[in-house]
Amino acid sequence: MKKISYGTNYLSEKADESKGVFETFRIGDEKESVLKRMKKVSDITSVSVEYGENTVKETYEFAAFHDIGVLHLVEIIYFNASVVFENGILTDGNYTYTLETNAESDEIEVFEEEYRIGE
Repeated sequence: MKKISYGTNYLSEKADESKGVFETFRIGDEKESVLKRMKKVSDITSVSVEYGENTVKETYEFAAFHDIGVLHLVEIIYFNASVVFENGILTDGNYTYTLETNAESDEIEVFEEEYRIGE
């Protein structure tokens, strides 16, 4: 197994777009198509590759965020996703979409949504 993690001070600011693109994926999609579309709206943060007897399993992790807060309003959206390919075919994927905001109260509230491809 080999894993490469990327460190970056800049992440794509397209969290909402990332979520929308991700929800169009289906089990069986080809790797090149999925990666091409995700790279347009998010950043790859890590890649791991596992070699089996007859399979190559690749896991890609993506991230994006959007900070739309102004003055005392805190409103930050985080998008973190993972997709798994076996021999170049999408076999699994999920994301976590998190909103941190104080729009409804003085305290920062956290709202989290999870999604898995095919569920």
